[in-house]
Amino acid sequence: MRYLKLINCTEDSLPKWIKDADVKNAIIELDENGSVIWIKGIWKSGTWESGIWEYGLWESGVWESGLWKSGTWESGIWESGLWESGVWESGLWKSGIWKSGLWKSGTWEDGTWKAGTWESGTWKSGERVPMCRWEVFSVGLKSIRIGCEVKTIEEWDSFFDGEEVLHTPRNTEEFKLIRANYEAVKAFLIWSK
Repeated sequence: MRYLKLINCTEDSLPKWIKDADVKNAIIELDENGSVIWIKGIWKSGTWESGIWEYGLWESGVWESGLWKSGTWESGIWESGLWESGVWESGLWKSGIWKSGLWKSGTWEDGTWKAGTWESGTWKSGERVPMCRWEVFSVGLKSIRIGCEVKTIEEWDSFFDGEEVLHTPRNTEEFKLIRANYEAVKAFLIWSK
């Protein structure tokens, strides 16, 4: 079934780019300005021009602009927009702002990475905020990698509470950034359990 439910619209009143897309079990709303709000469903292919994506599965296609609130991105091209949360499995990120979520794999060409968990992929260019010298990533759901060191949350907590120095002197701004990045990844892992 193409549409499960249309809210404040009919199929005829939908923008052409939505009608041209291959979708399944979609629940779509048009707001008072005629902007698209994707409530949930499966986007199989096509070009998303603008609007709000609340939740759903993106299998393939091109995202031109808009706000992604949550859901799973399997593959495709992200041109621009704001990503609030969700799981990115694979694809090409050209530009935009990534606020939070889980990046499993893919190619990041440019944009601003604010927070989240990066598991694997290719980083070509962009800005990571806040940036620290050593990258901080989750390794599965129980361990965290800082630079080339991998430890469990309990081991990292002991390290940060102790006095051992690995590469970065304690009580420096760089060490504070590393710890802040660690605490963010730790909080995400605890939340995702």
